Amino acid sequence: MTETIETSAKNSANKLSRVTAPFTRILQLLQTPSFLFLHHVQVSPMASVTLSAVLNPEDSGYVALCPELDIASQGESLDEALANLKEAVEGFFEAASSSEIEARLKSARPAFFTHFEVTRA
Repeated sequence: MTETIETSAKNSANKLSRVTAPFTRILQLLQTPSFLFLHHVQVSPMASVTLSAVLNPEDSGYVALCPELDIASQGESLDEALANLKEAVEGFFEAASSSEIEARLKSARPAFFTHFEVTRA
């Protein structure tokens, strides 16, 4: 009986490890310097939406991308790139038709980011 309980406990621990491992990896990736998130973008005085931002270092600054809306900007610092991206997204919301905004936001899903390795020839 004791052996059965120990085996069951080990199996449960293994299953939990397999389930939580991807989330642990995501949390680790979110802590790397090249992955930052724009937590809150003001859309209008009445409404707001939460979007993602990927900031990648370049030679002379950073490129910021909002993958949900496919809008990008850049800046010399992380703060400037993020501020410029926010301004570009707000400009999109001001200038785009309501159907374009609706279409992009409807198809937008929360972005997940990871790393992968490939072999170069």
